[in-house]
Amino acid sequence: MSILKLFNYFKILFFAKFSFSIPKNREIIVFDDTSIEQLKPIIKNFNYFILETRFENLKNIYFTKKIICSTFQNIKIGFFNSYLLSLIDQVNPQLILTFIDNSHKFSIFAKIKKDNYKFVAIQNGARYEHKIINLLKKKKINVELEKFFIPYFFCFGKNEIRDYKKNNQKVGKFDVVGSLRLSNFLVSQKIFKKKSIIKKTNDILLISDVYCWDKFLEKLNFPIERGLINLIKFSIKFSKRHKFKMKIAARSRSNNFKKEREFYKKNLSKIEYEFLLKNIFFRSDNHKTYKIMRKSKIVIGTMSTMLRENLSLNGKTFACNFTKTNIFDFPIDGLCFSKDMNYKNFEKQLLKIYKIPLNKYFNNLSNTKDYVCQNKSYETIKLINQKLRFMIKN
Repeated sequence: MSILKLFNYFKILFFAKFSFSIPKNREIIVFDDTSIEQLKPIIKNFNYFILETRFENLKNIYFTKKIICSTFQNIKIGFFNSYLLSLIDQVNPQLILTFIDNSHKFSIFAKIKKDNYKFVAIQNGARYEHKIINLLKKKKINVELEKFFIPYFFCFGKNEIRDYKKNNQKVGKFDVVGSLRLSNFLVSQKIFKKKSIIKKTNDILLISDVYCWDKFLEKLNFPIERGLINLIKFSIKFSKRHKFKMKIAARSRSNNFKKEREFYKKNLSKIEYEFLLKNIFFRSDNHKTYKIMRKSKIVIGTMSTMLRENLSLNGKTFACNFTKTNIFDFPIDGLCFSKDMNYKNFEKQLLKIYKIPLNKYFNNLSNTKDYVCQNKSYETIKLINQKLRFMIKN
């Protein structure tokens, strides 16, 4: 262990709050505090305990004889994981809930404690990890990651059911409810009508997926960076040529933009780079990106969850996978998807999407928009809340 890492451990422990009493029993344990704000609307009427599952985010440490003894009994899974399991047993919830559905730690704990507690995950975003794991294993590249194990899964659409089964992921029960994050936005903006009309003041929203891919993909040597930068170049060229108003959603927040900015500066021409900086905005919160998405005539990207969410709100999506791997292929084929990294064909397809009436656009898709993200997004909070209540009572 490096001196810096050891220093950070002591720093976390020094600033953490120690509690010498056993935590009270709760109906629900929220597994991972990272996205607690997204969960609050569905758990506000429950008694819940927030389990800080990431050591670097640890703010509260429970130090009792029972927890210490129990921790040492399960030490083979690692000291911190054993501590978390001991804490779960002390809280003794009826249900363990997470919004980090791709958490391998959640899957590990669910395997160990599936007979003791109900484990429920809510889909947070578009998932590619299971495809990456399978591809790495087919190519006999060793990775530490295991397959997901989710006893109960609130997911976006039927695509997840097909995709997870095809890639041999272990899910006990799928429950299609749409996107919770999108539902939170719609409720916060008091947008309750499924076909609420909004003026489209922006032509194109480009969702940047820079540094969005899994680090394990680097072992496969796909030209992911080249594919993503070409999509940015094509979009800028198109917007300048046709005088389209374009907004670009940065992958990073404003306080963490340096690495992403250097990526653009290195790979774009001076004119392209200046255009990008003039039209880029930061995801200070997801609501800002959703607001611009709803005001945009077309949303373009490669991996972003918002490509699916935009479809569910009757918006035109253009998903472009120029990465030379089918891992990032959009779940729906047709007018909304392209793998052809040729500018003339990109321009032709984008113009067609722009000009075609909305009903004809959706008629030119290989599946319904609900397939990738169920159009229950307006009711997702209520649906999940009701089903959690039923699980706890039964």
